[in-house]
Amino acid sequence: MEFLDWVDNRTLLASECIVIVIFATMMFGLRALNPGLRGITSVATGVLCGVPAAFLFTSVGHIPIFAAGVVGGAFTFVSSILLYRGVLQFCCHQLERGEGAGGRKAVITKSADTPNRGMPVLYAVCVVAFLALVYFTHGRSATAPCVAIITMTLAVSRWMMAWTLYRCAGGRTLMILFSISMGVFGIVSASNATITLFANGGAQFMQRGSPQTISLLFSMIFFCVQGVFYLLMFAGDVTENVHEQARLDHLSGTLNRRGIEDALAGEMERRRRSGGSFALLLIDIDHFKAINDRDGHAAGDDSLKKVARCINATIRAYDQLGRYGGDEFLLLLPQTKEDEAVWIAERTRDEVRGLVSEMPLTVSIGVTCCSAVEEMAEVLSRADAALYEAKRAGRDCVRLRDRGEMRATTSNMQDFTEAVLPGEATTV
Repeated sequence: MEFLDWVDNRTLLASECIVIVIFATMMFGLRALNPGLRGITSVATGVLCGVPAAFLFTSVGHIPIFAAGVVGGAFTFVSSILLYRGVLQFCCHQLERGEGAGGRKAVITKSADTPNRGMPVLYAVCVVAFLALVYFTHGRSATAPCVAIITMTLAVSRWMMAWTLYRCAGGRTLMILFSISMGVFGIVSASNATITLFANGGAQFMQRGSPQTISLLFSMIFFCVQGVFYLLMFAGDVTENVHEQARLDHLSGTLNRRGIEDALAGEMERRRRSGGSFALLLIDIDHFKAINDRDGHAAGDDSLKKVARCINATIRAYDQLGRYGGDEFLLLLPQTKEDEAVWIAERTRDEVRGLVSEMPLTVSIGVTCCSAVEEMAEVLSRADAALYEAKRAGRDCVRLRDRGEMRATTSNMQDFTEAVLPGEATTV
């Protein structure tokens, strides 16, 4: 092809080195600004390992084939291992967070895919490939087998990354497209290996117009595309972290008011779609203003932290707790009925009362349930009314209000079990 007459392989590899440095620098910069990003250090280091590999490949004919093939191949294998390890770390971090963008659950399983899963396979492939490189370069000038071995190893590592990305995509378009591009790049690498072996491409590795030139050109294009995907993937993680931080109350370690209201809105929407019921507990620390006035705001902050930790220790993994006001917490209990909600509220009250503190800590709790199509304001107003009744009753107690009536619970678990669970609650 005429347009290849002015393009040689060394130019392509040198250009690739420049692109590699640019992408690696951007990733290291993103890592410096966001130290919590998982996998980006491995990916950036793996990308950067491509520079000495490309430099050694461009030196074919000027340095011994053993040095160019074996050392360059070693850098390539290390790069593949680091890239795959970074992808695994990123995917496992997404899994630990529980859900991906838009609340979609990842389909990858924690037990099946950890940072060590698949690594032994890639290690074995790279070791075998390295030994093969040593064999074909020791005392001979077998360029074609060396190129084929390196490119086929790249194909295997890309297919492994494509499969991992696809499994943890969770319906996210970016991750699916990234996995597809990685799979296509693996196909290009495998094709390059085949061309090298059967079209004698290795003998023309650094000559214009050779089959290697076309393969290197496509590799250059795919490398740029994948570099962009890597950056978008990690930038998306940064965006999710920012959104999560915006929904957290950093004093108590729970959701803030915006976060818990978003969670409540989501639960109400799920209830409208699929039915069922959920419960809401509005929890107020008794005499909190007196704690601040008498012992200072530091003591008040400490009380908030202790109560938040205590509540978190008593609830289920899928329940959600948020700081709703100065000394109020809102607890969302999905798929929970009235009797279960009151039992949880009583248990929470007892746990808080048993906290070891310089001064006694107690809470008043208002309980309500939502089992019909309602507005958020109506449900919150009902929980607030139940909390108000608990305060009027002397605090350190639980009150339940449903859509039509108010019910009082007894102050200890034994009386509660006898009076509420059989359906004979006292009406206030």
